[in-house]
Amino acid sequence: MRGLLHGIFILIVINLVNSEDSRRLLISSVKKYGVDHFQFVEVGAGTDNLGDLPFISMALFDNYLTENGWNVLSVVTSDKFPDIYQAYWAGFLETNATYELTVASWKNTVEGLCAEPLSADCQKLQSYLSANLKYVISAAIILGRSDPFWHQIYLQMWQLKGISDAYKQIFVENSTIMTPHYIYSLTEEVLGIYLLQLSGDLSEILQALSLNTLVNGVNRFGVRWVASPTCSALVKLTHDNVYLSHVTWAPYTSMLRVLKHYNFPWNMRGQDKQQIPGYAITFSSYPSTISSIDDFYVISSKLVTIETTIGNSNNNLWAIVRDGAGSSVLEPFRVMAANRLANNGNEWVSYFRQRNSGTYNNQWMVFDANLYSPGVKTLNKGLLTVAEQLPGIVKAEDVTHVLEQQTYWPSYNLAYFPLIYNLSGMPEKLAKYGDWYDYQKTARANIFRRDHAKVENMATMHRLMRL
Repeated sequence: MRGLLHGIFILIVINLVNSEDSRRLLISSVKKYGVDHFQFVEVGAGTDNLGDLPFISMALFDNYLTENGWNVLSVVTSDKFPDIYQAYWAGFLETNATYELTVASWKNTVEGLCAEPLSADCQKLQSYLSANLKYVISAAIILGRSDPFWHQIYLQMWQLKGISDAYKQIFVENSTIMTPHYIYSLTEEVLGIYLLQLSGDLSEILQALSLNTLVNGVNRFGVRWVASPTCSALVKLTHDNVYLSHVTWAPYTSMLRVLKHYNFPWNMRGQDKQQIPGYAITFSSYPSTISSIDDFYVISSKLVTIETTIGNSNNNLWAIVRDGAGSSVLEPFRVMAANRLANNGNEWVSYFRQRNSGTYNNQWMVFDANLYSPGVKTLNKGLLTVAEQLPGIVKAEDVTHVLEQQTYWPSYNLAYFPLIYNLSGMPEKLAKYGDWYDYQKTARANIFRRDHAKVENMATMHRLMRL
């Protein structure tokens, strides 16, 4: 433990209150102290010399839900402190700042999925998730010092531990317990708040494990636990600009939305001081959820990453998921690792495809704004990379030539690559249900083909995406 950090953890809670109590600021800090541990205490906003305290993490939460349907959360950490402390306190402050919203989101979406006493299917789900998390944590602890991918996974586990502690209102009073093994307790609570991270993966895990009572079950609002893919995306070139959009739709139970700004100056590896390129990310999300899930990210590396879900209807592929609990990393954690580590589309894919879980199978678009120049007719190679995932495979290509030829790239829950389209079971659905499952003839393909040329500015892009 570094001598600089011997001291007292301080959680500073500042409520910046207007008439509707819509803003809250929280800061975690450290005060130098003469013993070899950290002591966590809570102090009020009126503490003397508050501005002189070095902060580990800071969270600012704005509640605009009744104004425009969104909450806004900004979380910043300081590179003066080790990455794991930044990650833990980032998670802790996020849930502390959004506690009421997090509780509401839990009640709206996953409460009751696996209530005590656990059913046979819930016991199987618990066993799978616990085994997977044990593998992920163990590998991250061992490999994170030298491997960039695993270091980012390791930090996300610490972020989740901070979220868990804040949700259970556990305050770490003595930092000596914050050893790598402290995060192993996450494996004992996989049916708790951890499920908020898995709203994309969960439905396919349930299908892969044949947990039919859960696949066919509904929550207390009558909404099925397993939902169909519901999103569209568009990359559109005009003569002097480029527009990128993602839209998603879901039951009102999922509409406690949070626009998040993360600024985490973490290192590439646990053993060095090289900062990640994707230290700052703005993304749409949900309370106490550390990825987007939708997904839509704007990153400091000048990458924009977007996906729409293609799913898997080939039951023969589920065996890969069933057998992968002890060797795979679930999709949102791989996505955030790739977002933070990649400088370009190829790098993003190389990180994302590691330890493919075969869950939350999506078409990913990686737009590299470093390569974009307004007004040019010939686009730089690597501007747009597309990756499609299924159990056992991630297929990726540079599709800049398609964007250049069409001036748009649409995405609408069907695979573009014939290999993935065929492997995912779409030909059988096409034969049974018709054009809805035809990549070229499905309704949204026709809409984008007809109307993309009408996009001239933000307003017309917005109008198209709201159709």
